[in-house]
Amino acid sequence: MANPLLTWPAADARRRIHIRSVGERVAWSFSPREQPFHTETIGAAVEEALAQIGHEDAVIIYEGRGA
Repeated sequence: MANPLLTWPAADARRRIHIRSVGERVAWSFSPREQPFHTETIGAAVEEALAQIGHEDAVIIYEGRGA
């Protein structure tokens, strides 16, 4: 079921997905203070996070280093 708050024009109810580099791996979470999940690539992190929220719209915040 889609998030009903997404239709409310004054609010941005999209989930935030925080992605950051951790050495040679990548970690993701829904909050900077939440226990992170680790993956091998940025793409895998995005896919895992979106799968957790049923592929709803989301804001991706990349906290890693540039390529």
